[in-house]
Amino acid sequence: MLYDDLSIGPIDLCDSVCGEFCEPFRSSQPPPPGPKMDARIGLEYIIENNDYVNKLGLALDTNNVTVKKQIFELLSTLCAFSANGYKRAIETLEHYKSIKGERYRLHLVVSELDKATAIEYQIALLAFVNCVIISAGSLKDRIRMRNEFIGKCVFCGSRGSEILM
Repeated sequence: MLYDDLSIGPIDLCDSVCGEFCEPFRSSQPPPPGPKMDARIGLEYIIENNDYVNKLGLALDTNNVTVKKQIFELLSTLCAFSANGYKRAIETLEHYKSIKGERYRLHLVVSELDKATAIEYQIALLAFVNCVIISAGSLKDRIRMRNEFIGKCVFCGSRGSEILM
């Protein structure tokens, strides 16, 4: 496992998406001393429960850059965590594509990269792109994902292609 001693930090997804699940993380005060919450448990829960693909996909449909940044960070972590986590991250993009009626699953990532002004958000997006490419199962899959990103950038004519190359 890559993440043996990670702690889950505060997250702030909208109530309509995660409801009671996020309640323990809403406190602005640091957690009390004691055992840390193991991130593996939360990641495995997301991987085992397909409903989270829908919830994360719906949560991406917001104008709140902070929420999207946190979701892309979570998706990056899922990619690096395991092959099943990678599969869930890709399924989340597919779900978003279907609810928005988009043609390409990577449209959101490339368009967000193109219009993002916050450096932290750009970093999260590029980290996600890297995780998707690096975490692909084989060299052939890595090349295919890289080409899919580059092809989407060139097709759109976005500045994202300059950043990705």
